[in-house]
Formats: sequence, C-alpha cells, structure tokens
Amino acid sequence: MRYDEEEFLNIQIEFQKKKMYLLSEEYGISSEEVLEQSLVVDALINQFMRFGTNLAKGHPLKTLSSSFTRLEA
Repeated sequence: MRYDEEEFLNIQIEFQKKKMYLLSEEYGISSEEVLEQSLVVDALINQFMRFGTNLAKGHPLKTLSSSFTRLEA
C-alpha cells in the first residue's frame, strides 16, 4: 500500500499523539496538558509545512525569521 505525503504526515501526527497519551498515563500527566501539547505540536507542524512550501518558492529567510518571531511570541 502506498501513501501520498499528506497521508504519511497524518499517520505520523496520529502516532505522535498516541505516544503522548501513553506517556501521560505512564507519568501521570493530565489529559489537558497532553491536549495542550498536541495542539502545540500541530501548530509547529503547520509552521513547518508552510516554511517548506515557502522554501520551495524561494523565500527561506523571510519565512524563517517570521516563523521564529511567531514561535517566540
């Protein structure tokens, strides 16, 4: 079975979320904290995907600096 890039990334995201939930159970972290962290992970992945898209368009420095500014805020 072959996956396209988007399907592959979605599978990876879901795997990471499941891993976070398992770790939360093992270490006693609340589900709210896990949800908050998974939202952060999703936001970072979206930033990365936008950065990769802009990188392909030839705007790496502008995108990189604005990404860091948004992440630090």
